[in-house]
Amino acid sequence: MFNFIIFFLFFLVLLCFILYTHMTCLLNCLTENGVLELGSTISTRPKGLHQKVLCVCIYKYHILNRSGTFNYDVKYKGATGKSLSSLEQDEGLSKDGFLLNNKRVLLGSGVETFEKSKAALKSWSHLGLDWAFVDPKTAIKEGEKFCVCVKELLPWLMMPLQVVYVNESRKRKGVASFGFGSGTLHGHLLAGEERFSVEIDEKNEVWYEVLSFSKPAHALSVLALPYVKLRQNYFAHESAKLMQNHKMVFLSWGRPSPKDQKACINKSGTFNYDGKYKGFTAKSISSLEQDEGLSKDGFSLNNKRVLLGSGAEVFENAKIALKSWRHFGLDWTFVDPKTQIKQGEKFCVCVKEFLPWVMMPLQVVYVNESSAAKRKRVASFGFGSGTLHGHLLAAEERFSVEIDENNQVWYEVLSFSKPAHILSFVAAPYVKLRQKYFADESAKVMLKHISSSK
Repeated sequence: MFNFIIFFLFFLVLLCFILYTHMTCLLNCLTENGVLELGSTISTRPKGLHQKVLCVCIYKYHILNRSGTFNYDVKYKGATGKSLSSLEQDEGLSKDGFLLNNKRVLLGSGVETFEKSKAALKSWSHLGLDWAFVDPKTAIKEGEKFCVCVKELLPWLMMPLQVVYVNESRKRKGVASFGFGSGTLHGHLLAGEERFSVEIDEKNEVWYEVLSFSKPAHALSVLALPYVKLRQNYFAHESAKLMQNHKMVFLSWGRPSPKDQKACINKSGTFNYDGKYKGFTAKSISSLEQDEGLSKDGFSLNNKRVLLGSGAEVFENAKIALKSWRHFGLDWTFVDPKTQIKQGEKFCVCVKEFLPWVMMPLQVVYVNESSAAKRKRVASFGFGSGTLHGHLLAAEERFSVEIDENNQVWYEVLSFSKPAHILSFVAAPYVKLRQKYFADESAKVMLKHISSSK
């Protein structure tokens, strides 16, 4: 019975919250902007000028135009520029009722990942949620005011903030960072400050962090404090997922259509493995086995090399088979055969795992082709593909065909990989078996193709 009463009171508070925001909006719009603008304010996602003129505000101020000054003690301005440990040791923050919230996740590695993550922050991609967003045209510069628009049940709330600082450090010993902190203004439900930042560390790993301190600044946020805390944690988690797309898994209950594959590719982003290893599969298996960096960073090797036959005709047929993705012509895995084999081309490997199909995005890293010399008959064709964010593995794989000095034609699969998702980490033994099984089956498909071409 007691639990029911608590739930009922909590529901009542939320209901009052909704009614209050609607009534405030009604009064503001009737007195300032006219009745016609009211509907577009509460029934549609706020856009452009609405963020500066129309109100879905829980306070008596118009967003931005009437938000005024910071609503928290100026002695704490810029405090989010410090580390989490420093804030945890700050007795003033806890004494004044501020609560900390922090989320730090690994995005990947390499300068390219860092630069793209920095660009994502500057375009507000970390706030590109269905239920929370910032106008992406908002300039990230000290003193800039902006609105965070949040969907809470029925109304959209527009909460005013101001950029307190922008910190950017250039690379020194491989370390660089970019971040900015924003403070709440009058009209915001909370009083506090929040930092969003990306950093590349000494290990060449790229990290995204959300760090904030806050406390209620309105009676409604006091009453709904447990809900507010949950929403803060949920936002940090969802924002991290946006920045960290490789935590996503692309599934399809039926055979993935070209549209499904395109959607997967569009969400995949950049390579999810260290840029220093890009193109490594162009080397021989013996070179990779001797590379201490790969083993130190947790990569495992997989290799399969089979004799397809002999002669220039077999080599040309094998090359055509690779270019048309015949080596992926299996019942349980495929690549769209229209995919071009050229550097920079993105594509999906679709794999049937038990009930669902898994779509795993990759990008062609290189294409190598050498023609036969006049005196020597050696020639080869091959390409390497690297995994993108959204793939279960962090890896690179080469498929190649070669005709050697003895006029023999060889097909080879060579890869290095490590888990890039909790699922592949937990099921690592199974994943390794599947990799070996695929290499074996791919070799059989190539042999079958050559046999049927004779």
